[in-house]
Amino acid sequence: MTVEHDSRLQIGPLWIDPRVVVYATIIQMTAYAIYDPVESAVTLDGFIQLFWIAVVPMCALAIAHGFSEVLDLQIRIRRSIKWHDLRVILHSNVQFLYVSLIPIILLLICW
Repeated sequence: MTVEHDSRLQIGPLWIDPRVVVYATIIQMTAYAIYDPVESAVTLDGFIQLFWIAVVPMCALAIAHGFSEVLDLQIRIRRSIKWHDLRVILHSNVQFLYVSLIPIILLLICW
């Protein structure tokens, strides 16, 4: 029998899984690498574009992982998902959005 180790880190009231942060950071870096800025990020339009480049991939990632977890849970427990189950899954997938907050906060400070 194997004992599963909880690898999450607690930062204030938040519990963060380092594997999620690394995975989301790689996706975030890929989104920024593909982004081809037409105008300077100093303008309001450029800042809004960078905001969406940071947030949209993380939302898509969180939704995709949440959907996958719901299907996995439903198959494993062999019953329909209850609201409590969905809340737990939503809470665990919000971690992907935390990664997009760091560049947004840095951009706000620099802007």
